[in-house]
Amino acid sequence: VHKPNGAAFLPTLVHLGQLTPSVTPHDSVYIGDGKGDALGAANAGMRFVGIEGGFLNADDFKKLGALSVPSVHELVNIVEGV
Repeated sequence: VHKPNGAAFLPTLVHLGQLTPSVTPHDSVYIGDGKGDALGAANAGMRFVGIEGGFLNADDFKKLGALSVPSVHELVNIVEGV
């Protein structure tokens, strides 16, 4: 099973659920740089953040309805500020 099939994320989601039984797919955020990443996360019921500059740019992610950031560094800054 491969992305964009949401089942590709099931082993990780099952593992997270075993560690924290209250974790649902919507509680999880998948970070990726491609269309398959965004679609796979959506198909699994997960939230998604795209890293621009890999396979897609900001406009590409926006067309997919996905949030994106310019770099991993920017994502770290956002997370540290939460």
